[in-house]
Amino acid sequence: MTTATDRAIAEIRQSKPLAKHAKKILSLVRPHIHFTPRKGKAADNKLGASRLAGEPDLPEGTAWPVGPGFEGEAPMDFIAQIDLDSISRRDVDGLLPKSGVLAFFVAQNYDGGKVIYGEHDAIVRVPLPVGQRGRRKGAKPPKWGGFDVTADMVLPPPWTELVSSKNRSGTAWNSRTGRRGKGKTLVELAHDAHEIYCQIYERWLEEFGHAQHGMFGYERMMEGAQKADELVLLRMDYNNFTAYDFVEVVSIYWFITEDDLIAGKFDAAEVFCGSTI
Repeated sequence: MTTATDRAIAEIRQSKPLAKHAKKILSLVRPHIHFTPRKGKAADNKLGASRLAGEPDLPEGTAWPVGPGFEGEAPMDFIAQIDLDSISRRDVDGLLPKSGVLAFFVAQNYDGGKVIYGEHDAIVRVPLPVGQRGRRKGAKPPKWGGFDVTADMVLPPPWTELVSSKNRSGTAWNSRTGRRGKGKTLVELAHDAHEIYCQIYERWLEEFGHAQHGMFGYERMMEGAQKADELVLLRMDYNNFTAYDFVEVVSIYWFITEDDLIAGKFDAAEVFCGSTI
């Protein structure tokens, strides 16, 4: 069955303006482990299972992480937990640990976050501290959601450190740094070639879909958020299956370099939050 990505790749190969750069662009096509959010089930709340929000399972003795809040330090918000055993076959590049659990947190004011890894035989359920966000002693756990897993191949976005226009890169606005200026771009296209690539990308995106919860692939909504040497360890968009309120940020990304991921340095993951451009 021909996919939207297959059709986009064929267009790139057949485009004369893109001919000089087609090989390099296509080398940037990456796998994406796609999560489709759904209503939570009892199985999603088992120890070590994948889920959206609820309560995390962390290595025994690990305190709930804290970070910048709106009035000083505060417990971070728990966003998602990934059972690596259940998605390892989707990790075609073998970048993730084959087993274990990753828990993802973001600071209450969105300025920072945390990724915590634990082995299945060493994790315990860690409830939100009493008194935080109105939690009372003995209260039921927050609402959780689940997700179904598939895999896709995705294109590198235009107007990024991956693909950009020679005419634009010198004045580009980077939403991550809050600065303008020419940055290093892996593929810099002439204006006409970049216009063609933008058209191909937009057609592909329209068919493929804008909301892409999941791991790897590319950032999709915030111009300049992802650096050329980074992977998307996780992207979560707003969904209505948990009690977590994304407010105006819409999307939360945890970025990590391939070297740090392979080395298991999850503390090196960097969080970036934002909305559509």
